[in-house]
Amino acid sequence: DFCLSRGLGDVYKRQIQSPPLADLVSAMIRSSDNLTAELLLRELDRARGGPGSTAGGIAIVLNEAARLGLPVSGVRMVDGSGLSPDDRATCDVLVAALSLAGRAPFGSIASGLSVAGRNGTLVNRFRGTPAEAHLWAKTGSIDGVAGLVGVLQAGVPLHFALLANGDFGYNAGIALEDRVVAALQTYPEP
Repeated sequence: DFCLSRGLGDVYKRQIQSPPLADLVSAMIRSSDNLTAELLLRELDRARGGPGSTAGGIAIVLNEAARLGLPVSGVRMVDGSGLSPDDRATCDVLVAALSLAGRAPFGSIASGLSVAGRNGTLVNRFRGTPAEAHLWAKTGSIDGVAGLVGVLQAGVPLHFALLANGDFGYNAGIALEDRVVAALQTYPEP
């Protein structure tokens, strides 16, 4: 709900219905919406009785991840967006989080993954390659960090996570991701 006032006694009330949380999460993942990620993290804290802080939301996320059996050792969250250079994740925790996509209520993870050459942050990537329409992934990058987590249909579904840290720019990170996806496409079927 919100109220708008144009002077004394002149109050207009209006209620705005939010889309379902699953839709917000899917759209956030697909477009890599950092602001929504941060706001949802803070809302978790508020919904559990906290003041709506980043630290409170982080504690909730890490506790819930551990409760779900995700390997949180080595994970360090400083913000909800992942934009802080002090954030740390592991490939193990990212692949484990991806595996939740097949369980209720985590379907928004799978539906939020960008599809190579089709939508989201991969709309203009992997076009004309065997990965087009066969790679579903979440991208992420900041200076000196490249990340790609997803599923590649290469005969059998391959769940993977790539995290690279180093002294490289955005384009070098993209080139690395491209090389890893190309290598994954040659992975032998069982």
